[in-house]
This record gives sequence, structure tokens and C-alpha cells, in this order.
Amino acid sequence: MLPTRLQQWAILVFVRSTTPAMGYRSRSVVVLVAFLLTVARPAACNFGGNQNLVVQFGTYNAMLQECFFQKLYSGMISPQSVTFNNPAAKKIKFVIVETDQKIDLGGISAAITSGAVDSTALTVQVNTTPQSIKFLNNFTVRMFCKK
Repeated sequence: MLPTRLQQWAILVFVRSTTPAMGYRSRSVVVLVAFLLTVARPAACNFGGNQNLVVQFGTYNAMLQECFFQKLYSGMISPQSVTFNNPAAKKIKFVIVETDQKIDLGGISAAITSGAVDSTALTVQVNTTPQSIKFLNNFTVRMFCKK
């Protein structure tokens, strides 16, 4: 895994502070570097937001077939509701909402607002977290039904 920008900066500070030509600096720089590489790493570029990139409902089974697909595009108003009423009257067994790329700030959330898994009709509401006016990434909503 590549280091984040924050980690790269911390490594640069550490290297510059321990160069023999400059003399050794205080231990506070080493403590700062250790803090940034261990404690701050999970929070880097996330500032308290939810980092979900995939939200699932139900249990996936290889015997299911995809019966619905919709793409939500970057720049669309958030939240968006996606509704599917299966014309073949086959039950929806699994739903997955996912982004097509990493989100630098926050993530996504999704909730079933109408219907339920194991029914023939379902509405999923997709939001960005933290809440913003528009989606910053593309998302796909896929539903899988019994064959």
C-alpha cells in the first residue's frame, strides 16, 4: 500500500531532521512521525466521515442472476432513490451499491426505504456521507434475483 500524502510529509520531515549534516533534532519530531504513521493513518483524508465504498443487503449466492442495474453519475443530486419492481415476479435476494473509485472524503450510505429483500419490489436510497448536495463519484446499484 502506498503512503498517503500525510505520511509522505511525515517521512520527509523525519529524513530531513535526522540528516547528519544538519545535526539531530529533538525527539519531538520522531514522536510526531510515529504518531502520524500509526494513529493518524486510519483517519487520513477521512476527517470523521464514513468510509463505506460498498453497501450490501441480503446474502449473495452464485445461483442468483442479476436482474437490475442502474448507474448514478458524479454530479447528480444526492440523495437518489432507485426503485425496481420485478416484472417477472421473481424475488430480489441481494442488493449491492458500490462506487467505482476511492472516495477521498467520506463514503456512501444506502437504505431500503420501500419493500424488502426477498420481495419483488424494492426502493433503495443512496446518499453521500457526510451529506453533500451532489455525488462526487459514480455509483452502481445492482439487484440479484432467483433464477
